[in-house]
Amino acid sequence: MPRKLQTGFTLVELIIVVAIISILASIAIPAYNDYVTVSKRSDAQASLMALAIAQEKYRATSASYATVIGDLNSYGVTADSESGYFTLGISSASSSGFEATASPNHSDSECSSIDINQDGPTGTLSCWGR
Repeated sequence: MPRKLQTGFTLVELIIVVAIISILASIAIPAYNDYVTVSKRSDAQASLMALAIAQEKYRATSASYATVIGDLNSYGVTADSESGYFTLGISSASSSGFEATASPNHSDSECSSIDINQDGPTGTLSCWGR
């Protein structure tokens, strides 16, 4: 009686392939999550830089910096960052300076806020990609 040739993969071969895919995924997923977090921070950075420019424009026509975000609406600044990952706020403002903060609307264990003042980025500078 002739024997039939069996084709296919053995269980050992399948286990090896699954193990290799698992190892690759364990490396790729954290790297991807870090990339997403950094890209969300760039949304806050761009929005804070736009806020700082709007503050300077506002001060050019007023005696002091704006104390609330609503005063900067005519310059294109809103309480939410461009992509909506952060909420912007003005901590303090006077005729000589301002402080603004972007607070995440998502979990970010490293950067609870990203800050800027009239002189540029402040606070945790690693949140600014430095």
